[in-house]
Amino acid sequence: MADLDAIAASVIAPLDRTATHVVRDAFALMIAPEDEFDESAVAIESLEFASTVVGGLAAAASAPPAGSVRSSSRLEVPLADSAGGTASAALSVTLYGPGDVRGIDPAQIVRRFPAPGARTAEETVLAHIEFDRPELPWAFSAAQQAPVMRPWLTLVVLERSTVTREPATTALLPVFQVALAQLPTLTHADLWAHAQVPATTSGQDLSARFSPAHAPVNLSRVISPRILKQDTDYIAALVPTTDVGVRGGLGVAGGTLDPAWTSSSPDPMRLPVYDSWEFRTGPDGDFRSLAIKLQGIAAPYEVGRKFIDTSQPGKPLRALAADEVGRKQVLRCALFSPSAPSTPEQQIAETAVWPDDMVDDLRAELDLPAAIEGTQKQTDGVPDLPIIGPRIYAKLHRGSAVIEGSDWFAELNLAPVKRIVGGLGTRVVQRDQERLMQSAWAQLGEVEAANRAIRLAQLAELLATRLHGRLGELQAGHLLQVAAPLATRISVTAGSTLFADVVLSATPVAATESAFRRVTRPDGPMIRRTDAASRQRAGNVVGTDGGLRDFTRVYANPEGIGRLTADVVAHLDLQLVSAAIGAPVDTIGGLLKDANARVEGTGGFATYLTEPSRWSAVDTGFDLGADIATRWSERLLRSSSVPAIESIRAQRIGPLAAELSLSTATIASPLRERLKGRAVKLNDRVLVDLGVFDVHPVDVHPVDVHPVDLHPFEVGPIVAPLNPRAPIIRRSPIGGAVGRLPQGGGAVRVPLGGGEFRRVPVDGRVLIGGRGLRVIDAQRLTKLGGLRDAAELDAGLAQFAALAEVKLTPALDRINELPLDVLRAEMTSLIDPGALLTIDPVPHRDTLAVASAAIATAIDPRHTVRSSLAGRLHLSSGLADRWFAQPRIAPIMASPRFDRPMYRALEEYDREWLVPGLGLLPADDFVTVLSTNSEFMAAFFVGLSDEMGRELLWRGYPTDQRGTYFHRFWNPKADELATPIHLFPATPLASQISLGGGDGRAVIVVKSELVRRFPDLIIQAVKNQGTVRDPVFEKVGSPQQTARVLFSEVLDPDIALVGVDLSVDELDGEQWWITIAEHPSATRFQRPADAQLPADQKHLTDTAAHSAAYAEKHLHRPVRVAFQATDLIVREA
Repeated sequence: MADLDAIAASVIAPLDRTATHVVRDAFALMIAPEDEFDESAVAIESLEFASTVVGGLAAAASAPPAGSVRSSSRLEVPLADSAGGTASAALSVTLYGPGDVRGIDPAQIVRRFPAPGARTAEETVLAHIEFDRPELPWAFSAAQQAPVMRPWLTLVVLERSTVTREPATTALLPVFQVALAQLPTLTHADLWAHAQVPATTSGQDLSARFSPAHAPVNLSRVISPRILKQDTDYIAALVPTTDVGVRGGLGVAGGTLDPAWTSSSPDPMRLPVYDSWEFRTGPDGDFRSLAIKLQGIAAPYEVGRKFIDTSQPGKPLRALAADEVGRKQVLRCALFSPSAPSTPEQQIAETAVWPDDMVDDLRAELDLPAAIEGTQKQTDGVPDLPIIGPRIYAKLHRGSAVIEGSDWFAELNLAPVKRIVGGLGTRVVQRDQERLMQSAWAQLGEVEAANRAIRLAQLAELLATRLHGRLGELQAGHLLQVAAPLATRISVTAGSTLFADVVLSATPVAATESAFRRVTRPDGPMIRRTDAASRQRAGNVVGTDGGLRDFTRVYANPEGIGRLTADVVAHLDLQLVSAAIGAPVDTIGGLLKDANARVEGTGGFATYLTEPSRWSAVDTGFDLGADIATRWSERLLRSSSVPAIESIRAQRIGPLAAELSLSTATIASPLRERLKGRAVKLNDRVLVDLGVFDVHPVDVHPVDVHPVDLHPFEVGPIVAPLNPRAPIIRRSPIGGAVGRLPQGGGAVRVPLGGGEFRRVPVDGRVLIGGRGLRVIDAQRLTKLGGLRDAAELDAGLAQFAALAEVKLTPALDRINELPLDVLRAEMTSLIDPGALLTIDPVPHRDTLAVASAAIATAIDPRHTVRSSLAGRLHLSSGLADRWFAQPRIAPIMASPRFDRPMYRALEEYDREWLVPGLGLLPADDFVTVLSTNSEFMAAFFVGLSDEMGRELLWRGYPTDQRGTYFHRFWNPKADELATPIHLFPATPLASQISLGGGDGRAVIVVKSELVRRFPDLIIQAVKNQGTVRDPVFEKVGSPQQTARVLFSEVLDPDIALVGVDLSVDELDGEQWWITIAEHPSATRFQRPADAQLPADQKHLTDTAAHSAAYAEKHLHRPVRVAFQATDLIVREA
């Protein structure tokens, strides 16, 4: 048993003090601030290993009893109360063991080595698998924590030909059948699993660094002791190390914690597999042996250059004479050798250009189409056709159809070799046009919808402008009516809309609406019936240019609301008034006069009558419930002379009369007796109407029917003898209810669904049923006529009252609970529910002061249409101001962007245009230095964008062909084009590239099997801090000084290109060295050399004190080779 304090104490104790290689972090309730994860303090180049890491309740686990396959953990927590009492609480928990595991979350696997699918893996290393959780290999070991613990899983590497995969099942793990000779002995399985964490510069405790707080850098690893051979196919499999783990993975019960296999196990052995992958080893050779083969070579002058014969450019240009300079010119490609020309011919070709007259001829040919288009005579009715001439690259970007000046524009279009590079850009776009257009359309987004809105806005503005020109003739009132539909969207007064101005003015909103305008139009049917003067004023109803009309009318209460004047009283019909108020005719005059005097100054009759203070006092003896019950009773006692209606009243009104006669409401005794008598009669009438003549159950004869499925219709239970006075029947909402049947039998049509019916014979019965039918169940009633016993009569009436659809008693109970003073206080709201007795006085409003010119300006389509469009387009404020200030709304032009490094597209087109001549180097494994060519990159970018603009136009893409679509040549993460093409400054072509400008940047080129087998190798330019004979790249207090890497790319299959932020001249010095190193974070473990191992040995058998020491023993130290940069650069022939 372990208590919480002891566990916590062991967790926070450093490993060197506990003398164990176990980290127990499950009960670390907190981590000290100094032990929190700090990425800047991680020393990734220095690793620390732990032989075991135990977490969770496994940190407090005890050894399992004999024969058990699960460990348990008992925890005891001390308790104390405020009175000083102490106690403890203990809990024993059984932990999962290796037999309970059915799989591993793939997210826990962070690395497999060699990589899955590798075809040239090193045979000198040990295969391994890494997990995110540092405690995973021991999490289910079912053992007490100890310095040495056997993991519950291990990694076996098998020759692919010796493994048989069993057919997959859905519920179990994959199963391999493995030859026993291919499996290692599990005696030392504890040495093959360890945990790893980088060292830190802050001295953080090791136990804290294995906690989840340091999850980004800690991990666990399982190594396979398999000795790999060259050119062999292998399969690596993660399998259990215990017998119970194997059985559990196979879905078999039982098992022990003994090793999963021994020399006496069945052969082949069936093993469940948690994870597996395949790889193949390559030829003999590790990183060191391959790196030693590298040779440092200065690239010959020819590498990266093409020699172009420009002596025969073709008509209309002349051919160059044999002795003229410029017949052969050098085209330097994307990468070229910094070496100087080695022959006089090469020296001449390196800087050769065409003679000036040839350049002038080319310029004239390029300018000719623009000259013709500007001078030719135009013919009416004949469309202008473009004049086709030699291509001018970036013509639309520059905004010039002729070649001017001597900057990049002239340099690109007048130099043959640079025109070739621009043409390469067009070829690349033509080759990849479908993929490029697919990406371009994907980037378009809502531009098409925006342009559709713009085109509609253009049409609306054009048409509305024509109409708007005629509105200036209208006077202000008429123009206000015309502009009314826009009143809520336009403004003539700062801070408010025109509609708000109308609402606050003396002009009613209704006068500005189209309905009022139609009614009052001069040629309308109403105005045509008036005189000439009225027709002349009809157009000025709302107002004129002199101002708008004041429609205000002061409201005055009609007679009777406030008081009755003497004139009104004199004209009243006294007979009608006498009948209305119940007073003699000769007293009417005096009564009205007296009433006027009484309500004088009170606000009028209605106000006087609705003022509770003038009402009589509450009659405490008034019984509201009795009053209402009496009124209801009078309604229920009514009868009808129409038999059919009386039958309905018997079924609907009868139960209500019965209920009210039995209620506790105060009803006069004679009235209650009348209700009872009425209820008895109606009860008996229901029995007669439904054919129930006595109180005995009806003898229902079975209906003779053919088999019919009536379930969908839920036929109800009521079957009654036929009676001429049939009951009221409601039709079911889902099907028909059967009505009257002929006496003595017959048939009825029963719906069967799907529009089909079947005639079913019945024996003189009325079938009433179906969901939704509401018919009184006569079987529940008793004949009450003639009963003398009061109790039996009340019981019968209660049965009848229970059939009522609406109950009266609850309503009466609620009425009786209402206090009279509350009812009295609410009488005013009952008299005047709409609050019409108090009418606000008519406010004073100014007439609307608006000129017709102001309204015309506010509804100008050049303002309204563009404002509406601006609200739909999300443009920046600066762009929107410029956009809508144009005389014509222009559509939006889209410019797709392609961030793919375009060297890849050029390489796919033809690698010989990227870096020709690599085959001229004398070795297959070499290191050399080349230079980037900024002129080539700029010309290539222009050619790409120029051709892409044409392609976009051809495909109907919204473009003006002035976009810059490509910005990156080498670097996939940063633009190398300094500015968009249309913003190029008037400077040379090379200066448009931000990557080194005209000097270019140095590129380290490595061609070797090393690149193919180790694609994660690191190539750098490092400054030497020592001497040439004894180089030192880092010292204590002086870290390694490395040139910034601009890009790092691989040309399949075995060429690596690394651009550094140094020019070739800067790199050509004794202080700079080129280093090629294994990746330090890609941890590898190596086996002994072949000479130190028996020829037929399959697995390592060496041992160590624990797995941490074993990992340290086999850890592979990264190899680095270095070449002095000056040896790779030759600047003179």
